[in-house]
Amino acid sequence: YEWSSFNTARVNEAVNLAQQLNIKTQVGQPVFGQENIRYWIYKPPMASAEAAQTKADELRKLGVEDFFIVQDDPKWRNAISFGVFRDEKLADKLMEDLKAKGVRLLIKSTRNGGQGQSVIKLFSVSAQQFAGLQKSQSQFPDAVLKEIACQ
Repeated sequence: YEWSSFNTARVNEAVNLAQQLNIKTQVGQPVFGQENIRYWIYKPPMASAEAAQTKADELRKLGVEDFFIVQDDPKWRNAISFGVFRDEKLADKLMEDLKAKGVRLLIKSTRNGGQGQSVIKLFSVSAQQFAGLQKSQSQFPDAVLKEIACQ
């Protein structure tokens, strides 16, 4: 598997998590440049977990189901994330769709622009280990976990 799009500041955190799951890892060299920019659609952090949950309930009443409350990143704790995109047009379309449903105060910002992006290769991952990685995805909202051909 390949776990990618980590900014260089957080790659060690992801490697440690994978190693706690007894997964052998190999970190690739950071890549820099425009292709690493991601567009994040979110609502800013709420004052408390209760406020974020109340907002989540309001979103569900508007028919919005695809989001999560950020909990593991102290800077963004209690923000509501709707998605991270490589293509700015897809991010803009999501914003339009959410606004059409009545969602207000959305923010689109770039994430990791210009910072190095690291890739972690994961070897011999069992189904149980993969499930553990998937559970951790909310800790790394920009990261992409995908199966790749063995090399």
